[in-house]
Amino acid sequence: MDSCLERWRSESIGPKFMKLKGRVLYRQVDIEAYEESRLRPQRLKPVLADVFRFVGSY
Repeated sequence: MDSCLERWRSESIGPKFMKLKGRVLYRQVDIEAYEESRLRPQRLKPVLADVFRFVGSY
């Protein structure tokens, strides 16, 4: 079974990599850049007390 990173390399997605003497290598800076590019903004969840206050105001 292929690993996730192997599949990503074959599909040209994922962090940048290089091959050196048959080994696949990743630079730390490239891994961190890929992680940063995949971050999503945090969705704020309403606090239950705020929901009750909103519903109770009608």
